[in-house]
Amino acid sequence: MRHFPLKLVCTGLTGILILTGCGGGSSPSGGSSTQCLLPLAYADGLSSGTRIDPQAQAVNRQFSACSIQRVQSLNVGLCIGHAQINELSAQLLMPNGTVLNLPLQGVNSPGSCLVGGQLYETTLAANPLQSLTSLQGSWSVRVTDNNLVSTTPVGFLVGWSLQASGLQ
Repeated sequence: MRHFPLKLVCTGLTGILILTGCGGGSSPSGGSSTQCLLPLAYADGLSSGTRIDPQAQAVNRQFSACSIQRVQSLNVGLCIGHAQINELSAQLLMPNGTVLNLPLQGVNSPGSCLVGGQLYETTLAANPLQSLTSLQGSWSVRVTDNNLVSTTPVGFLVGWSLQASGLQ
């Protein structure tokens, strides 16, 4: 069995402790965590909402100021008044032109919206958000009724919200 000099062992341990204390060997965090919010607002600026039909119009909103540089997740809340949620499809249109499908079936529905309709919340993970370098610009939500048999609109996109989480 070979013995190491005590001085060599102490020097090695001291070096490890110094590197650990300074964060040596760990990856940089890339900034502090923060959130930006577009609170729930009526889709049409009025109290009724935007009609959901096969030619649904996009409902635009913009962040006024947000310091997120690297988006890690987006939480989208949709207030929808519609008898058959399974007939609908929803999309989020990001400022960089990326369109993401928002699942409506099987997502969290914590209850009714204060302004009418049912609240549906979905969180989008980081993978589809990697191309997004800024939250500045026009964000849009589009909800379409895929029931082509009925020509009578049976629902409304009452409003929507967006919460972004990421690093400054």
